[in-house]
Amino acid sequence: MSVLFCDLVGSTEIASRLDPEEWRELLASCHSCARDAVTRFGGHVAQYLGDGLLVFFGYPHAYEDAPQRAVLAALATLEALSALNSRMASERYPKLAARIGIHSGTVVVGPSHGDEAIAFGEVPNIASRVQSAASPDTVFISAATHHLVSGWFVVEDQGAQPLKGIEHPVHLFRVVQPSAVRSRLGVAALRGLTAFTGREVELRLLLNRWERVREGEGQLILVVGEPGIGKSRLVEHFREQIADMPHTWSDCAAAAIHENTPFYAIEEMLQHGFQWRGEQSDDERIAGLEASLDLAGVNTSEAVPLIAPLVNLAVPAKYPPLRMAPDQTRKRLLATITAWALGIARIQPLIVAVEDLHWADPSTLEVVQLLAEQGATAPLLLICTARPEFRAPWPPRAHHAQLSLDRLSVRDAREMATQLTARAPLPTDAVEAAVKLSGGIPFFVEELIREMIENGDTRPLLPEIPSTLRDWLLARLDRLGEAREVAQVASVIGHEFSWRLLRAIVLLEDEQLNAALKKLADSQLLLEQGIPPEATYKFRHALIQDAAYQWLLRSKRRDYHRRIAQTGLDPLS
Repeated sequence: MSVLFCDLVGSTEIASRLDPEEWRELLASCHSCARDAVTRFGGHVAQYLGDGLLVFFGYPHAYEDAPQRAVLAALATLEALSALNSRMASERYPKLAARIGIHSGTVVVGPSHGDEAIAFGEVPNIASRVQSAASPDTVFISAATHHLVSGWFVVEDQGAQPLKGIEHPVHLFRVVQPSAVRSRLGVAALRGLTAFTGREVELRLLLNRWERVREGEGQLILVVGEPGIGKSRLVEHFREQIADMPHTWSDCAAAAIHENTPFYAIEEMLQHGFQWRGEQSDDERIAGLEASLDLAGVNTSEAVPLIAPLVNLAVPAKYPPLRMAPDQTRKRLLATITAWALGIARIQPLIVAVEDLHWADPSTLEVVQLLAEQGATAPLLLICTARPEFRAPWPPRAHHAQLSLDRLSVRDAREMATQLTARAPLPTDAVEAAVKLSGGIPFFVEELIREMIENGDTRPLLPEIPSTLRDWLLARLDRLGEAREVAQVASVIGHEFSWRLLRAIVLLEDEQLNAALKKLADSQLLLEQGIPPEATYKFRHALIQDAAYQWLLRSKRRDYHRRIAQTGLDPLS
C-alpha cells in the first residue's frame, strides 16, 4: 500500500506560545482538516501521532489507483491547511505549515493495541523519513511511489538523499501539481504508445457505425472489457482513423474517486464542447458558453443559469434567477444538456466518448441514457467504455451496439512484445514467459516487458508481480468479498483445480462455495468446465493466481498447503 505521513512544522514552538486549551483546539482543527482531505480520497487514518497523521491507502480496501489517491490527498491536505490559515488570519494563532511524505511498498497490517491497525514493515518508517526531508508546505514522494504515479503529476527531482535510519539514500521527488493527463492511456502516450495490434473486427464495426452517423443516423456503441484489455486504445485508434473527416469530438471519463460527484464526467464533456482554454477569464468562458448554446439552437436565457453553476461559473446578473423547484430544475438541466449535444450534432457530426461508465455517478448516467435514447435523431455517435460488471440502465434500441473485447491471441500478444523489445532485445524464452503470464491482456504485456527491460531481468520467470500491476490485481480481488478467500485458497492448489478438492479445504457450505465460484467466473477471473461436484476450474490469468497467492500471509499459505496435502486428492480429481 501507499503510506502518507503528515507532520506540522514547528509544533513545539507553537505549543509553547499558546495556552494548552488553545493548542488543543488548534491541533484538533488541523487534524480535522487533514482527516477530511485524506478520507475524501479513500485514505484510512491509522494513527494520530502527536501533531502528525499516519494514513494508509490500500487498507482496509485495495484501490487500483492507491498511489494517485495518496498524492492527491496530500495536495488537498496542504490546501485545507492553507484555507484554515486564512480563516484564522484575524486571530492570534500563528500560521501553520506541514510537511508530507509518501512511500509505497508491501506491508503486513494487523492489530496492535486494541483494534488499532498497525502496518508492519519498513514502508511507514520510510514514509516518515521522506516527510522529514520535505520543506514546509511541500509533498515529497519516494522513487517507489513516483514509479507508480509517473505522468499523473508534475514533479521536481530532488535526487538521492540520505535519510536517518535508512541504510541507502532514497531518491525523492517534490510533487508540484497534478498534470494535464487524466487517463492511463494518456500516461502511456507520454512514453510512446505501442502500435495498434489486433482488434480489426472491432475497428470495422466502429467505422461502419460511423458511416451511418455521417448519413444522419445516430448510433451508440458500448465497448465492454476487463481492465487493461484495450478499450481506450481501440477508441483512440478509431479517432486517429477518422481524423481527416469533418466532425466534432468531445470526450470525458468517470473516475473511481468521483463516483459520488454529480455530473463529474458531464462537466468535463461540456468544457471540451465549449472549447474553453485554460487561460480564459470567467467572462470569456461565459461568452463561449452563450455562443455554443446559440449555435446549438438552445435558449440561452434559461440554459445559461442552468449550466453555468455546473461548470463552476457565476451566473451573470443579466440573467433573472430561475424560479423552479429543485426536481424541476434538475429535469430542465438534463433536457438542456441533451438538447445542446443534439443541436451541435446537427451542425456537424458529433462524437461523444464517455470512458469508464462503471464508475459514473447517477447524474452522469442519466445524461448518457438520454443521449442513448434520443441520439438516433441526429448525427451523434456515442461511444462508451465499461467493465463487464456494468449494466446499462437504458433498454436496447436498434441503433445500439455492444463490443465485448476478448483477450489478444498469443500471436497478437507476441507481436506486441516484439514491438516493445525492438530497441532493447530480450531472450526469446523471457518474452514467451511474459506473453504467457499476460493472459492476452495488452496492459499486462506492456508492463511485464517493461519491467524486464527496466530491471535488466531476462529470466524466463518473473520473481514477483510488477509494482505497476499489483494494485490493479489486488483491487480486482478485493471487490469480490467472500469470493476473494475462495480465490486465495484456489491459488494455493494451483493454476487448475477441482470443485471437490476446493470444497474439502474451504469452510463454506456447497451453496456458498458455488456462489463464490460463479462470482469469480462472472468477473472473468476463472474459467469453468462441468457442473459441481464434477466441475473443474482454472485461473484465466496466471497473474491473478499469483496476486491471490502473494496476498496470503506465509502462515496461511503453510496451513492451506498442509490441509491440501492431507486430503490426498488430486488437484483435478
